[in-house]
Amino acid sequence: MSSVIVLMKKTFISFFLLIGVCSQSFGQEYLWPLPYGRLVSATFGEHRYRHFHSGIDIKTNHSTGYPVIAVDDGYVWRLRVSHIGFGKALYLKLRDGNFAVYGHLDEFSDRILNFVEIEQNRLNRFAVDFYPGENVILVRKGDTLAFSGNTGTITPHLHFEVRDAQERPMNPFNFVPEVVDYTIPTIRELAVIPLDVRSRIDDSPRLKTFPAYFKEKKNYTVRDTIRVAGEVGIALKTFDTIKGLANKYAPYGIRMLVDDSLQFVVQYDLFSFNETRLVDLDRDSYFLENGNGNFNRLWIHPSAKSLPLYRLSPGTGVLNFSPGFYTVRIEVYDHRGNTSSLNFVIESTTERKLAYPKFKSTNNGFQLTFEKPSWTLPNRWSAQWVTKYGNPVQPAKIVKTETDGSNEILTIAKGNTREENLRISAGNEIPPVFINVGEEPEKSPKISFEYVEYPESFVCHLTFRHAPRLYPAFFLQTNSEFRQMELYQETPVDFVTAPASFAMWKDVHTYEIRIPSEPLTVYRKPVRLKCIDPKIGGSMTSADMLFQTSFVPGSVYDTLLCWVDTVSATSRKNGNQVSKVYRTYPESEPLQDSIWIEFKFPAYVEKIEQYGVYQWRDGRWSFLGNEPDLKRDVIRAYSRKLGDFCLMRDQISPVIKNIFPGNGGRFRSSSVNWLKAYISDALSGIRDDLSIQVRLDEMPIIAEYCGIKKTLRYRLRQPLKPGKHQIRITATDRAGNISTAVSEFTIISGQ
Repeated sequence: MSSVIVLMKKTFISFFLLIGVCSQSFGQEYLWPLPYGRLVSATFGEHRYRHFHSGIDIKTNHSTGYPVIAVDDGYVWRLRVSHIGFGKALYLKLRDGNFAVYGHLDEFSDRILNFVEIEQNRLNRFAVDFYPGENVILVRKGDTLAFSGNTGTITPHLHFEVRDAQERPMNPFNFVPEVVDYTIPTIRELAVIPLDVRSRIDDSPRLKTFPAYFKEKKNYTVRDTIRVAGEVGIALKTFDTIKGLANKYAPYGIRMLVDDSLQFVVQYDLFSFNETRLVDLDRDSYFLENGNGNFNRLWIHPSAKSLPLYRLSPGTGVLNFSPGFYTVRIEVYDHRGNTSSLNFVIESTTERKLAYPKFKSTNNGFQLTFEKPSWTLPNRWSAQWVTKYGNPVQPAKIVKTETDGSNEILTIAKGNTREENLRISAGNEIPPVFINVGEEPEKSPKISFEYVEYPESFVCHLTFRHAPRLYPAFFLQTNSEFRQMELYQETPVDFVTAPASFAMWKDVHTYEIRIPSEPLTVYRKPVRLKCIDPKIGGSMTSADMLFQTSFVPGSVYDTLLCWVDTVSATSRKNGNQVSKVYRTYPESEPLQDSIWIEFKFPAYVEKIEQYGVYQWRDGRWSFLGNEPDLKRDVIRAYSRKLGDFCLMRDQISPVIKNIFPGNGGRFRSSSVNWLKAYISDALSGIRDDLSIQVRLDEMPIIAEYCGIKKTLRYRLRQPLKPGKHQIRITATDRAGNISTAVSEFTIISGQ
């Protein structure tokens, strides 16, 4: 009997704990924030530049002016008006202690607008951010608070958030009525990533992607067995959809199981704003920076382990298998529970790689002698003629295969193609070997450095302009040693080194490539790498000493190996460049905090305010800042990302056009409810609303400016009187260039 009572107590305790968790997670149901329509264009936790999307975006039929309502009882806690970001935003404190946030509003309700205008008139500016006070503006569930718009953005929609008492964003779908959805998520691609210097994916040291194929019902598959060695991580390109809508949404959650044992879970319910930058570790920045889209990492970076998104995960998701075969299942689900599964097989095995053969020309073809490896050779030889980039042209004929002691000898007939490169395979499970049978000598290779995902490791990519006839050797030289690095051939002209730790690379001052020809061909070049420690920081300087990047302590997540080069900028003409364009590497690695970008430049030049630091981003030069340091003769600015930088001079004034009412026009007062204009600046940009002054009939007015749309507008509170009127607009850009435009018009009598 006592054991039964204990069991009953445990059952009740578990039951009430479950109720507590559910109430904490989901709370009571709020109203949908718009009375009409429940279509969304973006969901919680989606990737944005350096942050998670903190709410949901609700469609408003490409229009503005829909009523926005209080989802529950509460009071207006905060009102914010800005030319960027959320534009016009309202923060409601609800009776349960949570906050509801409404962004991109077109206008507030009259009662609330009165408080905003009082604050704007007090500060004499459009942008305000203030707290009316507890219980000053009380609202009831269902009250109209504002009207939907597109302030601070381009496309009309309502951005809606739910935050907890600590102002941490929570998934609104845990609180508002569900969106009707029966569509399973889509799985596009799988990436397997080496996480150790000894890791290999299909016998390669670099990450590899595999297409996902729809199989049946809710299942996807990868067709080939994936061979791995060492620690690896998984990343997944996936998205959710709703039937009838073109939008692609982030999934609500992803689970990964190995042989039916749960290894990893991520579920997008909650995060804090001081963790939002960790979106760059939750998603894989390598794919984003290279234009391959969003891949969700299914392993936890050590710097991101505090994210509550991973609270359900039993482990880090890092996979390290004993030799053998393993079944992996990845489940992707949306908030309605619609689930897709990707199933594939991983074989954990030792690395297998064919040694480069000895080459000999014969009367009718070529003879290739391979040393037998220690592992069993499949003896499924095949040969193809390929381009220098490895693209197949036609099959090559293997005349004879024979064994001579510890060697395998292949005799291949001459082909009827102009191609000089052969691809030799010994089975699909083993990487091929590329042989150049031509007579043209190799040409100087192009060298590029690349990061391996994790941990602190590095590879070097060699691209020859003509495939080398003999297998090259790659060496690193420090003050104390001259070390050869293993090379992997990817195409006839492309080679990649085995990963090496930063400890090896950081002291390297020269690399050397040797081709064992007669005489020996040697390419040698100095290396300028800088090792940046997260706790100490550091700096790197260009070879001409005119450019420097400075890392403060805490600006990087992991130890970074960085370098800087100059690059061509012939296609980047939207600015008066006064320096070279400097590219800082590694471009794809995210930063934890901002870094200083500095250009050596005399601080005594005329109109120093016109000179600024710019970064190439999204197809244009973006202004970062122009803080002069008179003691060091530099102009500097903060950046949140590595990439291309240039010092430019902005001498072009802003453009003011499309003023309404138009110059010289005649209008009835009933047709002039708004004053409008378009204001843009081609380079440094308009800083904020204080950079624009508007006068109507010589009286200053507080007009609203939307930075992303570059539009100015002012709603008239009362009709204009008949007669002549004048609008005068003055705009100043960040470089101090000023433009003024005047529009004179006439209001005629009548309605």
